[in-house]
This record gives sequence, structure tokens and C-alpha cells, in this order.
Amino acid sequence: IKSHLHKTHDETVYIIKGTAQMLVNDKWVDVKPGSLHFNPMGKVHSTKVTGNEPLVVISIFTPAMKEPDRHFVE
Repeated sequence: IKSHLHKTHDETVYIIKGTAQMLVNDKWVDVKPGSLHFNPMGKVHSTKVTGNEPLVVISIFTPAMKEPDRHFVE
């Protein structure tokens, strides 16, 4: 997923399957099954798959997302 932010939602991501790197505070961090990652509202983040299998995650948005809120950045 290209770099983006959420203007009105916090996002918590739990990794179920696969490996990836997530952009956190301008640094790439390795994630794997069992990893939990928090993206605060307004903070730019990104994900890139690093393994050979699909990345499966659960994303929880707070408050509940009722409208699109993904704003891509260059």
C-alpha cells in the first residue's frame, strides 16, 4: 500500500499471515504473524510485502469508518 494517512481515524493492524515491512515514524519496521501496529490519525504510513505469500491482516479503525478516509501522499 502506497504512503497515505487517515485524517479522521486511528488504525490498528494485526498481522495474521505473511511478512512485510511497515513504514513507522519514517523507518521501515519488519512485521510477521502476531505483530500489532498502531497508525495514529494524521500519521503517514505504508506497507510493502516482503515474503512469498499474501499478507493477511485485520485492520481496526477508530472511530468506525463510515466513509473513505485514505489520503495518499507523494
